[in-house]
Amino acid sequence: MFVYKQVNFNIEKEIRSNLKAIYGIGWFKSIYISARLGLFYPFYIRDLNFYNFLLLSFVLDFFT
Repeated sequence: MFVYKQVNFNIEKEIRSNLKAIYGIGWFKSIYISARLGLFYPFYIRDLNFYNFLLLSFVLDFFT
């Protein structure tokens, strides 16, 4: 289970739709973040490893 700022990421959803659940991250920012990290469509949360989630959390800290 991946949790970021008290938002539980659903494992069966795509990463961009999970990022939209975070306050301050809309559709455009979620597309931008996933594209910059190389997590293109369709990339599901279940495919993340610890290193990718760490990079994702650092980038999300910068944007929120």
